[in-house]
Amino acid sequence: MDISRIREDFPIAERYNYLNSAAIGIIPKSNLEALNKFSQRRILEIPHPDLYHNEYLKLTEETRELFARLIKAEKDEISFQPNTSMGINLIAEMLNWKRGDNVIVTDLGYPSGIYPWLRLKKRGLTTKILKNRDGLIDVSDFEEAIDQNTRVISVSFVSFANGYRHDLEALGKLAKQNNIYLVVDAIQGLGYLDLDVRKCRIDFLTSGNYKWLMAPFGAAEFYCCKKLLEELESPHVGWFSARDPFDLTLSPYKRSRTARMFEPGNPSFLSIFGIRESLKYISRLGMASIRKTIFKLRNTLVEGLQELDTWVPSPNGERHGSAIVFANLPSCVGEKVYAALKKRNIVVSQRSFNGRSGVRIAPSFWNTHEEVEALIDVFRELTSK
Repeated sequence: MDISRIREDFPIAERYNYLNSAAIGIIPKSNLEALNKFSQRRILEIPHPDLYHNEYLKLTEETRELFARLIKAEKDEISFQPNTSMGINLIAEMLNWKRGDNVIVTDLGYPSGIYPWLRLKKRGLTTKILKNRDGLIDVSDFEEAIDQNTRVISVSFVSFANGYRHDLEALGKLAKQNNIYLVVDAIQGLGYLDLDVRKCRIDFLTSGNYKWLMAPFGAAEFYCCKKLLEELESPHVGWFSARDPFDLTLSPYKRSRTARMFEPGNPSFLSIFGIRESLKYISRLGMASIRKTIFKLRNTLVEGLQELDTWVPSPNGERHGSAIVFANLPSCVGEKVYAALKKRNIVVSQRSFNGRSGVRIAPSFWNTHEEVEALIDVFRELTSK
């Protein structure tokens, strides 16, 4: 991978040492040019029906296909939603619950992936929250928590908090053995980690695009396996979710037989065009090359921090590790570390984990070892004071 050439696509690197892709990913310059062209056409050209049908809908279906390939799904199993959270809410709303049912989540999940389940308490459901031990949660923890009333296991592919990567294949096997739905929030892994929904036996997956997929806000993908598409009904309907969306005669409603049944109206075409460009960009670079580069940077980061006696509750290795690293400097509160990094134009996120304040660091493939070393140098200076 020619990093010097790639960095030309990320002009922000000229001004900042940006190690914060777990918060918001930087959109490549080439993608921005394509997005600007799309926006100009929307503003300056007559919105003729041909433009809508031949371009907007066509690019939407192309993007649906590209995302399906990314997660090894079928195009008809993918729908577009405004964000990751909406996907979780859809599932919580449309499953047929009984009083006494329960859902298993973990304290490594993002709040938006947990609140929709907690809200079901008023319908007589219980949410079991598994607690991590030093940043880890084993499949056996889920196995012990399952009982005859467990209906759903809902996890993040990669934890936003410390970067823990769940063993989705093992969880999928466990879920199927117990007739439980497996729900995955994949936003912190897609873009640099491989994911096969068939191999992992995932029932539902939801993911926004503005982090590692380097696309605009406003659109997310929602995967529902084909078998469940035949069994479930969307809680939201509209003209676009109908089997023939262009039959406007108010004939009896027949829902789409595909995941488009979850799309009641026009999606954010600009956002979808953005993820289309990003998926093509990632494909050109190659996922394996992106992942290899990120893990090299991540390993340099962790090794350097641990030499300074920094507490790093982020797993090593590709089985449970990811691009996300949480770091706590025992001699210095997280706010002070964050301020020292900000002073050097090093961008990270201030976070806390298991009661300790620190920073979350997330290098991407276009970052350099020099940028990682610059961050370690700041930690070294703080340690010596």
